[in-house]
Amino acid sequence: TRDLSVRQVNLIKLALASSLYPNVAVADGANQNRGVADAMFITPRKPQANMHPTSVYGSAPSLVGPTDILIYSQLLETSKTFVMNATKAHLLPTLLMCSSDIDTNRGTTRLLIDNWIEVHIAGGGKVGEKILYLSQRLRQCLASS
Repeated sequence: TRDLSVRQVNLIKLALASSLYPNVAVADGANQNRGVADAMFITPRKPQANMHPTSVYGSAPSLVGPTDILIYSQLLETSKTFVMNATKAHLLPTLLMCSSDIDTNRGTTRLLIDNWIEVHIAGGGKVGEKILYLSQRLRQCLASS
């Protein structure tokens, strides 16, 4: 068998994300102050969810950094809400390609994605404008093929 390249793996993750969106989660910024079992993840549907203990991210939530997003298959509701079957992907490209609504501030330094998550763009407004332009062009190319 042949190993997949990083590029091929990222393309598979993007395809997975586009089929499961909005089943995505981000790590709560306060996780560094919590125990492993208490790590929280924020989803569009549930503001507080735990990673299922059988998940690799359930035993090592520190693997999910601030520029990562988890794509998951389902939320399991018990006494807690658990994220199930998660795969890590790059946050910004995933959101830019899968979201249905992107709002920005006047300087294009902040993006509000689907009225759920705010992304700060380092490098100022020109970088934000370029990111939005390129994501729009890529979406147009994909829609026309």
